[in-house]
Amino acid sequence: MNAPYDGSKRIAEWFDDDRAQARLQVIYHDRLISHLKQTERLIPSGACVFSIKPTVVSLYQNRSSFIPPKVFEDDGKFAAGIKKCRYVYALPFSSPSFNVPLYPLDRLGSKAKVISTMRMDDSEDAPIVGSLIEIEPE
Repeated sequence: MNAPYDGSKRIAEWFDDDRAQARLQVIYHDRLISHLKQTERLIPSGACVFSIKPTVVSLYQNRSSFIPPKVFEDDGKFAAGIKKCRYVYALPFSSPSFNVPLYPLDRLGSKAKVISTMRMDDSEDAPIVGSLIEIEPE
């Protein structure tokens, strides 16, 4: 008889030598996916979402997702580009293309209305997993 399938042995973290770090990464990914699925209902059908990881957001929120205007864009180009979508899913890390954590939250300023935030655990000071933000109209 075959052993039951254990999907956890197929994820990248399974092969990480640092077990504590691998465990944190698994928790992070689990909470991120859960939050993306939970917040899908808060985004109107047909609306789009900015994210530095648009494929992940599109997959789990079933909404079109696009990268936000680049970090180096001047304020005019940023303001024009950000009008494309009314929502942002901000992630707490940077990438080669977006070197600012939670981008573009800092550029939105008072236009950013945080709708929902997921943390690594239920304490208020736990690290952020992701935040759904609505961009207030001008």
